[in-house]
Amino acid sequence: MSTTMFSPACRVLAIGLLLGGFQSIVRGQTTERTSSIRATATGTVNLKPTLLRLSVPIKVIAETGWEATENLRTVRQSIVERVEQMGSIDGSLKVFGFHCGPNQSSSISSLRGEVKPTFAAKCFVVADFVLRDGEDHEETVGRSQEQLRELASLLPKTESGRRSYSISSSSLPIGLTSQQLQEPLALFVAKVSDEDRAKAFQIAIDSAIREARSTFKGLGIEPSSMSFSQSPEYSSLRQAHPLEAALIRGKSDEVSGIFADQVPYTVRVSVSGQFEPADMKW
Repeated sequence: MSTTMFSPACRVLAIGLLLGGFQSIVRGQTTERTSSIRATATGTVNLKPTLLRLSVPIKVIAETGWEATENLRTVRQSIVERVEQMGSIDGSLKVFGFHCGPNQSSSISSLRGEVKPTFAAKCFVVADFVLRDGEDHEETVGRSQEQLRELASLLPKTESGRRSYSISSSSLPIGLTSQQLQEPLALFVAKVSDEDRAKAFQIAIDSAIREARSTFKGLGIEPSSMSFSQSPEYSSLRQAHPLEAALIRGKSDEVSGIFADQVPYTVRVSVSGQFEPADMKW
């Protein structure tokens, strides 16, 4: 199920109208100079999420690397067991990102001789759950946060007495920071159909063509030809952080977001119109 949303965020990113941007094409003794105007636009469809994806980062601190990794094993097993008891989808539970090294918070202090150096061992646990039919958005968000809170209670405490990670706010805007991704996190996942892709693409291409034609009209010229290109698909969740890619699972048929009611699926399209500078009216 999806609803289309026209994206007004379309804009002309580059107008290749500067003399320095002209491309020379030499044919015999005749030199023809052409240039192009490029418009880029986005098209978005809002999809209904069908899955809840929980991510729990685990961080254990100990005096030695061996002790840290063994303690990590214990905590990881308890969280995996609880996730399975919660009813995660079979085959969806993943544990990844195992790492152990000097604890950054104590590295500088240990170099100064202020504290004894410690080691931190880390990994991530991610699992999917089916969203319940008939449950309203408030219930869905509340249940997901309670699940995260329960899992977070199994995390070890840091030297300050607080848990290694805190519950991230449910009022975050679209887009997550790397720090927020390193906290217990609830994401909502929607499936992307061929129809959804076609709708988003049509919105983007129509917007880009309108932008390009509007610019041509303002310059008083007509394009000799037009072409388009599509940028890689992306969702409301960026993929700059390794964990982000893992959360999205690298699947082209799904998108993830932080809102329980809808997950935006967006495509970006660029349209280039070729023209002869001699046709310009000024």
